[in-house]
Amino acid sequence: MKKLGKILILGLTLAGLLIADVTTSNPSNYALSGVHNSVSITGTGTVTLGSGGVEIGTLYINGTGSGITITGGQLIRVKNAIYLKNVRFNNISGISALGSPEGGADNTAVFLERVRIRATGTPLSAYNKKVTARFCTFETTSSDPNYNPVKLMFNASAAQDVRTQILEFCYFKKGPSSPKDQYHINEVYNGVLAANWNYSLEGSYFYESSRSFKTDGKINTTSFFRAILNSGTDPVDGVLKAYLSSSTPPMYDKIIPPNIEIRLYGTLPAGKKLWLGYNDYTKTFEGGSTLICDSGGIKIGVAGNNGTGGEFQSRGAVQNKIRGSLTLYGRGHIITNTEFDDASGALTNYASATSITGNIFGANITTRALYIREPSAGGGNYSDNVFRNSSEGINVASDSNAAPVIQRNTFENFTSTAIRVSEGKPTITNNSLKYSVNGIYISGGAPSFTSNTVVGNNTTGSDPLVTYSAVRVTGGSPTVKQNTFSGYANNEAVRLTDGVFAASGSFENNNFTDANPQVYAPSSSTTYMLERNYWGAATPATANFTGSGAIDYEPWLNAASGTATSRKAEIPYLDNAGQENIELTNPPTKVAFFLNDIGYHNGTPLQYQFRMADSQAGLSAATIVTSGNYKTNASSSIKHSLDSSLVRGKTYYWQVRAQNALDGQGWSDWTSPVWFKISLPELDLTLSAWNALTGGAEITQQSAGGKIYYRHVFKNLNSSTMSPITLTLTAILPDDVYWSGELRMEGLTAANGSVTIKAYDNSAGSGTPQTYTATLTGDTNINYNTAPLSISQADIYRYRRFDITITTLASKGGGTFAYGSLVK
Repeated sequence: MKKLGKILILGLTLAGLLIADVTTSNPSNYALSGVHNSVSITGTGTVTLGSGGVEIGTLYINGTGSGITITGGQLIRVKNAIYLKNVRFNNISGISALGSPEGGADNTAVFLERVRIRATGTPLSAYNKKVTARFCTFETTSSDPNYNPVKLMFNASAAQDVRTQILEFCYFKKGPSSPKDQYHINEVYNGVLAANWNYSLEGSYFYESSRSFKTDGKINTTSFFRAILNSGTDPVDGVLKAYLSSSTPPMYDKIIPPNIEIRLYGTLPAGKKLWLGYNDYTKTFEGGSTLICDSGGIKIGVAGNNGTGGEFQSRGAVQNKIRGSLTLYGRGHIITNTEFDDASGALTNYASATSITGNIFGANITTRALYIREPSAGGGNYSDNVFRNSSEGINVASDSNAAPVIQRNTFENFTSTAIRVSEGKPTITNNSLKYSVNGIYISGGAPSFTSNTVVGNNTTGSDPLVTYSAVRVTGGSPTVKQNTFSGYANNEAVRLTDGVFAASGSFENNNFTDANPQVYAPSSSTTYMLERNYWGAATPATANFTGSGAIDYEPWLNAASGTATSRKAEIPYLDNAGQENIELTNPPTKVAFFLNDIGYHNGTPLQYQFRMADSQAGLSAATIVTSGNYKTNASSSIKHSLDSSLVRGKTYYWQVRAQNALDGQGWSDWTSPVWFKISLPELDLTLSAWNALTGGAEITQQSAGGKIYYRHVFKNLNSSTMSPITLTLTAILPDDVYWSGELRMEGLTAANGSVTIKAYDNSAGSGTPQTYTATLTGDTNINYNTAPLSISQADIYRYRRFDITITTLASKGGGTFAYGSLVK
């Protein structure tokens, strides 16, 4: 009856004696007493409780900076909701959150973050309230064993969502002489089943090392974090350290409120959340918290388990801080506006679909700042971060099919590589890389490196294996396009290894703003295709391209945003094989020449064109033969095969020119015409053999000019008079025998007949012959190249058969008659 009377009196007091609401900020020794519908205190400062205690409808205190301090030995009684953040209660009687049995409202929230209640009675008691307390201290200074740090009471009016109480990362301490082995939370259940209640006390610290648990609710002791306090006396003014055990995993998601610093280490199991800088009261991320990854770091989730997605998040308008090594598994994590800055490591991501944007990786990081190890699903977003660490910035070693996006990041003052790729298909675009040993270092994968800005410092590292290069590629199938490189004047900008950039279009439209950027390319089985780039000058210097590898950098851009420019290939030069401008005994089968080591292609494959004619004037209309894929700087000359139908006695002229085989480079000029003449052969036939060739006619052998000639002579049967007669001779010539073009008639008088010659280019006499005619007038010497025959020299050499018909007139007869054809 006494308790009931007290409740009735309280009800009258609250109903009839309410005074105006209290709202104050930055209080200075503000006196608070009496009855109020609501109290709202914000900022920093102190409040003193007046005598008689305080009775409040709704209590809201949000301290900033050093917070709000409340003193006085009075009891604070609250009917409705309680919100306390960054508040320290010193030596008060306690805070009582009233439920319906005490005249208050059931099922309202009691929300506490970074609150210390040091009380002479029970620091916090609540009836039918939803209690959420994180990083709080509950300490009773009384030696009365009935006073516990927290007293929770429930009856049937408690709603379902009230039946999970959160008291995480808290510090509990009993009075100096009370029993130390008793659990520090006391529950009272009135007419309800206690087992329906759950309690999360994970990460909390108990002052006594030995304790038991006085409760009928569900408290799984194996789910506790092992927790100690690093400094100070409590998590309000100190730093709490907790261990995440994979063998005894937490049962509940973990919230690290704004403006809290905590040390954690171990593994958070898949499906459980760890949110940094999250305001669980407003359900928004505010930031301002610090997570220290202690003793080997923190792992979020486990390999091979995708979890529920988004388990780890660090974000908010105020920057969070993460120190130490953090490793992510699962998927969908979000880290933004967070600073990583610790020598023991930074961030490793094995998760898919992760967003890591707008963060700072500070100068104190001595290992790689961000290690991307995405699975095949991949697809993470790594954007708008700033890397200030002196060591490696981003290292991508993801699954070969993973395609993370790395964009708009800034890398400052590196003494190591800004971005390294060994596997995966990352898109790396619109980043700014400044003063790094290697802007991007690609040893594998198929990255796309486009539209980035790389600034060098025009120095070379002391280690010859680690050179200061904007782009270093030792493997993979990268694409490097539309980037801007500066600070590499007269120093190495690109370093390549055998087999990279073998395809045209994989390294192009890049802008090297300084003069004479160096490109090193070792010997390779393929050509390095570095076309359509601007090399700091309208025409790049050949000396920029070093190493023994073949580099094709033509066409190049003649300005930073200019047009593709090519120049003619250099004129091939001849192999001094004794076949130039000389008379040859036998027809040649090949001619030889070298393709020059063209500086603008530095050993790339070339093609050539060849043309030949039997007069210099005829070269312009001669058939052009094209042959391709010849390497320059070859140790041996190129041998071009000639047509087998070359004719003896003729002079031939030929030319050659070159062009890059892989792009639109212009052809070189033709070489100056080169000639060779094929001598007529000396016959070594016996007289009998020659007789067989010419149908049994009489043969006489003659000599002239050191060469042997054979005259085929036919005599008239009538030596006294010339009767009308028609004689026909068919001469079939072997390949190495040619008609001299001479025809002689003797013993004739004037106007004594005619001669007709039908010439065939085959021995069978097939096809239409070329016919030549001449008039016989007395003794006659007829030559092929003069009138009336006028047979071209080229035709004389190609004819294989001659049908010759001579007709004489009787009225002109007399004397002897003979004719012959001179062959060699």
